[in-house]
Amino acid sequence: MEPPPSNNGNQKNEKENKLESKIAEDEWDTEAWTNLVMEAQGKDISIARPIYRRFLQKFPTAGRYWKYFAEHEIQSGNMENAGKIFEESLSKCLNIDLWKCYVNFVQHHRSRPEAIQAFEYALSHVGSDVSSGPIWSDYINFVKELKVVSQHDEGNKTSQLRKIYQRAITTPIQNVETIWKDYDTWESELNKTLAKALINEYSPRYMAVRTFYKDRKKYYDGIIRNMLAKPPSASSPKEEEQVSFWKRLIEHEKSNPEKLNPEDLRDRIVYTYKQCLLCLYHYPEIWIDYANVESNNAERAIEVYKESLVAIPDCLVLYFAYANYLEEKRNVKDAKQVYEQLLERNPGPLAFVHFMKFCRRQENNDDYRKAFQLARRSPHLTWHVYVCSALIEFHVNKDAETARKVLEVALAKYSDNPNFIMEYIKFLYHLNEENNLRVLFENALGRIPKENAEEIWNQFISFEYQFGTLASVKRIESRMAALYPDRHLDGVLSLVHRTKFLDLIPCSQAELNSFGRAAAPAKEDLIINQDENPFAHKPKSEKFPRPDLTQMVPFKPDMTALPFDPNLPGGIYIPATVPVEVSQIIISLPSPNTYQGSIVNVDELFKILSETPLPHPSDGKDGKRRREEEEEEDAVSSNSAPAPSGLLRQRLAKQSKSRTN
Repeated sequence: MEPPPSNNGNQKNEKENKLESKIAEDEWDTEAWTNLVMEAQGKDISIARPIYRRFLQKFPTAGRYWKYFAEHEIQSGNMENAGKIFEESLSKCLNIDLWKCYVNFVQHHRSRPEAIQAFEYALSHVGSDVSSGPIWSDYINFVKELKVVSQHDEGNKTSQLRKIYQRAITTPIQNVETIWKDYDTWESELNKTLAKALINEYSPRYMAVRTFYKDRKKYYDGIIRNMLAKPPSASSPKEEEQVSFWKRLIEHEKSNPEKLNPEDLRDRIVYTYKQCLLCLYHYPEIWIDYANVESNNAERAIEVYKESLVAIPDCLVLYFAYANYLEEKRNVKDAKQVYEQLLERNPGPLAFVHFMKFCRRQENNDDYRKAFQLARRSPHLTWHVYVCSALIEFHVNKDAETARKVLEVALAKYSDNPNFIMEYIKFLYHLNEENNLRVLFENALGRIPKENAEEIWNQFISFEYQFGTLASVKRIESRMAALYPDRHLDGVLSLVHRTKFLDLIPCSQAELNSFGRAAAPAKEDLIINQDENPFAHKPKSEKFPRPDLTQMVPFKPDMTALPFDPNLPGGIYIPATVPVEVSQIIISLPSPNTYQGSIVNVDELFKILSETPLPHPSDGKDGKRRREEEEEEDAVSSNSAPAPSGLLRQRLAKQSKSRTN
């Protein structure tokens, strides 16, 4: 079969068009993106370059794909472009594959001093990574192969190589055992006496490092380090599992298993966070935790917050965390600039609310009111801003009249908004303005459709229960019964509803149930909790939770059900809650799909074992002999007189001999 013709032209084939359509539907479709890059790798670099750029703009921490891009440029002879790609990507991607590619590039296309400098540069950034072993090995081999022309140069080479070996064998990396054996051999070939002294000196440190590596590797197992970073998705168990794995690793590093000094421990933790952010680049929680680690150094913490806002520019919680940090450090000017930056990018009501609170805390009432006026001019203004301003005036400035005016202005705009009306009701309740409350109830219920007004009706009837007359209570109950007939309580339930107070009910729970409690669960539930807070009508559950029995189905055990995909190799899917020791056992097991036999019913197996008579533990040689003696004695005393066994014949012969003597 002839291979398909190459498509190095500018025209896209059908497969690429389908991939582009998928990306247009979902910009975070990682499968479509990766397939598109795979298609680009077979094209001319001039056509592939825009695809690489689009991909890396969407996934800037994808170190493996920066490597693909650089390799494509190198294969096309564009060494200068490849160098620029490394300059652009290395600082943001501590990816071992990318850094190894960079070192190889410098090693083959630059001078020897530049190659040594590249190795040292790489090891200073990723040399502590558990997967950095290949870079250490390449560095050792590179120095070994250096040609020298004098005895002095040979001595320098030996000294340099010894230092590299000793750094490597005291670093927890994947191939530390191989490097240790190589180092032992190399030192022995140079000078056996010196080698013995050095090996004895470094052996304890090597043994400790090997233990640290094995311990750390357990926490890396299961982590997909080349996973493309995309925003959190509630429907992705795989991402949730990766988050839990990374958090577990970070907590392990924070526990300082190597007993590092504070500065080295900080470097170790920071490196782990940077590795984590390659995969969880769009997770605010990781960024905030990272910034908290650096909180003792304001310069570094601020840098982390700035990087986080580049990664997730529309995340409000990152802006608030950043501004709060600056405010705690008494850097009020910069904190205000953070809020102003947020308002330029995302001038939503929550941003204005926190900006007003900040101005009230750190400046004065004039600045806070200027912030409020700024919010009122915004096209994104909502009733929340008015309520925030009213609460500040009422609770902080102790100015009830100004707070009332703010809410009256808002009422003209949001008179049909039930959520705002509920907040206004709370305010008037605190002022103890009974008449104004009733006017507000009547006006609001006249404007708001009944579908959205039920909570306001509940507030109204609760208010009347507390402070109204029996006549007013009955009027409200009648009006509610007309609007919501399916939730109407009448008879004794209405009386209970009317006469309860806080958690005091005028009957027992059994009596309440006998009144027809189950007939109207939604409305009647309000009885229990109605007066705990005059403005909180949260349904309260019964004493014991009752499951919905109508949804129950008979249990049907499935002997073929497995807790994970049987096509996966053993140990790949390990929940974060599984202990490390158990995880190691699972990892060592073969894949389930390698077993082709029948599935054993474990319950039946145990039943058979329990019913099978087993030999007594003492049934060794002595036990067997005793059984033979007992059987022989039974045989002698029986009428059947069976033929004597060998042991019985020996005994009878002895008895006959003694009688003869």
